[in-house]
Amino acid sequence: MNLLEAPRTRAAHSVAASPRERCTDGRNVAEPRVGDTVLAQDGEVGEIERIVRSEARAPIYVVVAVRRFVGRRYPVVPWSLVTAVDKSRRRVHVRGRRGTISRLSETLPLVV
Repeated sequence: MNLLEAPRTRAAHSVAASPRERCTDGRNVAEPRVGDTVLAQDGEVGEIERIVRSEARAPIYVVVAVRRFVGRRYPVVPWSLVTAVDKSRRRVHVRGRRGTISRLSETLPLVV
């Protein structure tokens, strides 16, 4: 066999989840929607205002509308903090506490 010739094998494809339901780190998570309620470990944070996607259409950030006594705040939550998406109840569960999530930065990180 030549070194330039690679043996041809069949690729094993998983059919457990469609590419839209697969997270960037390999977890199977359903697709979130605008308006879904965001729940931290200790209670409700707010609602999804916008979903920032990569070029491959996978979500990478979720902008959450958090109500305050005066006005609103829009923290940007990285997709890596999302632990589960409940499509039937329209809820998105994230790691962390309400106060910590609501104090995240409101700007997207710069890409260099």
